[in-house]
Amino acid sequence: MRIAAELRDVERAYAALIGLVRAAGGQLHPGLCLHQEGRALWATVDRQALAAAEAPLILVPEPLLVPVADLHWRAASRLEPTTGLERLSPLQRQVLDQMLELYALTGKLADLPLRLPALALAPGSALALRLQTGHPPWEAGTLSPAEAFLRTRTLGYPAAPLVADAAGPARTPVLMPLVDVLNHHPDGARFKTRPSGVRVDPWPCGDGGECYASYGYKDAMTLLLQYGYVAREPRFLQSVACELRVPGLGRLVIQGQHHRPHMDLPALEVLADGLSISHVNLDAARPLRARAILRVLVAGLHPKLAGAELDSLAQAAWTAVLHANRGHYQDLLALGTAEPEVPVTAMIAEVARHQLGLLEAIGQVASGHEQIPPAA
Repeated sequence: MRIAAELRDVERAYAALIGLVRAAGGQLHPGLCLHQEGRALWATVDRQALAAAEAPLILVPEPLLVPVADLHWRAASRLEPTTGLERLSPLQRQVLDQMLELYALTGKLADLPLRLPALALAPGSALALRLQTGHPPWEAGTLSPAEAFLRTRTLGYPAAPLVADAAGPARTPVLMPLVDVLNHHPDGARFKTRPSGVRVDPWPCGDGGECYASYGYKDAMTLLLQYGYVAREPRFLQSVACELRVPGLGRLVIQGQHHRPHMDLPALEVLADGLSISHVNLDAARPLRARAILRVLVAGLHPKLAGAELDSLAQAAWTAVLHANRGHYQDLLALGTAEPEVPVTAMIAEVARHQLGLLEAIGQVASGHEQIPPAA
């Protein structure tokens, strides 16, 4: 494997993490190359080596995973833990030291307050309030820079192997060595968590050979709110939280939960005057799926309806959801373009434009035009 780093100190930090992974019995693909240029970190894999060796891209043993839930931090020019280090093993301390050095060398912490909406937007501003309404439980001003940064870097790992008194959440946030080189792509490799550690398989997407991981089923707005970057790959959006009035159905509440896989049926609550459902996913590749799911839910609420009458009510609900999402993203686009010189507002406007393009494609089907435009 190789290291292609612009900075010699980054090369040393990479090499130290590689040594720790190998010494603990982990694996790194022989064709793996770790890159750094400016603030960017990424990984590629040589395709000839990929064909020759069936091996994980990165396999990190459990003793190298660093639980961060009990650590407290301060963030100035670099991220530093203040308390809780006594709960880490010496090996975990070594891993943490090298990862914090890597973050400091590449300016990761300094960059985040400019592009993560939760840090960059003033609480109570028009943009913050619009995002808060449509994307719960997101809220501006509730996280420190250190907490916000760590949320962009950690993954959930089954708590029991790591925490002796793990009677609480099923998963605990951990830092994983070299996780920062795995950028997100919807088709990227999954993080396979096992009691023995975490495995990521090689998954090059595109011609450049970059290896991506998947951070989960997240649309472009969720990726911006959670990680602070603009993604153009997602061809779906998760409906904003909204409350609608649909003639014949009554009140339709979309809670806007984003954690549920896209293949799941929404959780359903029957209201006195309508329905409340956990989520609706709007997929440009499968534009009629959301309408089909709404039809199933409406049929459950009104079992005597059938045929054209049921189809009409489902169509009305689907159209109302599309209209609410279109209005939300038109508002975000207008607010974002009002201050184009501010990085985060320009990013919000760009994502809103992307979402509106998807809604336009889906809306053509809703209007009876079956042809869906290709991805931009």
